[in-house]
Amino acid sequence: NAVSNAHKPLPPVPADLWVEDPTKPPTTLMLFYQYIEPAWTPKQHRQALSFTMELGRKLGVTGRGRCSQEGLNCTLTGTAEAIRAFAQGLRDWDPVFNE
Repeated sequence: NAVSNAHKPLPPVPADLWVEDPTKPPTTLMLFYQYIEPAWTPKQHRQALSFTMELGRKLGVTGRGRCSQEGLNCTLTGTAEAIRAFAQGLRDWDPVFNE
């Protein structure tokens, strides 16, 4: 049931989301790529890497990502709220992430 959220507000965490342990928040997975054209300069690339690493640490989002001058390619795991906050953080940082 994947649906693009480009140019739309991020949806809330579904109230009826099933969790194995109701004492723990629901966990979710996010896979995305965002190409950047024109490519980031070396300075912009360093800023992007620093920003995404800090945002992930702050929100407790983990996983794997590739941050290159051409953009981001990530597979991330975290609570449903943290994943949405990560996505919103990228959108707030650079509007290209809303495309």
